[in-house]
Amino acid sequence: HQVKKLLEKHVVGVAVKEPGGVYEVGKMGKQQKPEEWTEEKTRNETDIIKTRVAKMIEQELRDDPYAQETFSKLLRQAIEEAEKLFDHPLKQYLLFHEFEEQVKERKLDDIPDVFNGNHHAQAYYGVFRKVLPEAFSITNPEAEEQWVKLSFAIDESIDKSVAEHSINPQNIEADIRKKLLPMMFKQCKSVGGGMDQAKSIVEMIVQITRVGLASGD
Repeated sequence: HQVKKLLEKHVVGVAVKEPGGVYEVGKMGKQQKPEEWTEEKTRNETDIIKTRVAKMIEQELRDDPYAQETFSKLLRQAIEEAEKLFDHPLKQYLLFHEFEEQVKERKLDDIPDVFNGNHHAQAYYGVFRKVLPEAFSITNPEAEEQWVKLSFAIDESIDKSVAEHSINPQNIEADIRKKLLPMMFKQCKSVGGGMDQAKSIVEMIVQITRVGLASGD
């Protein structure tokens, strides 16, 4: 239950507590496999990886609101699943190790595997899913391809806005809104949405751009 409380705090961002970790310097060169760890070390390493992945979701996924929200839910599920494996510390560790790899790669089942590390385009696709979930409720490969193309088109458009207004960065966001709002209104209208959804999408995209520019990405 202590582990559950610790991770619940991480997930909701109330507090982050660093688990204590002891590294034996004499064994640094001899890499042990998780299967060879003691139960205490396995549980400790699991706490460390859970803390790390919670921070990763909170901090590194700020430029992808859909991935951040989805991985937060998946982390909660992983915590619940791990609780059922309390008597199997190695299985707990492997569960979180695999989950961390998923987060690093931003690999989600409902995001097409076509973005090839283009986190911005993938984030824009996630915004569409977040604002217009009904447009994705039925699997439609042709429609999905259209959304993917639109994600890449927006990425190119924003790159141009950033380049054109590099001397006056305060104009970047205004230019993005001016270019994207008509485009997104047309797209939202085609799937039964309207101006409210278009504005929501554009503002989320502006926020993603803001985070990217602040981090020099």
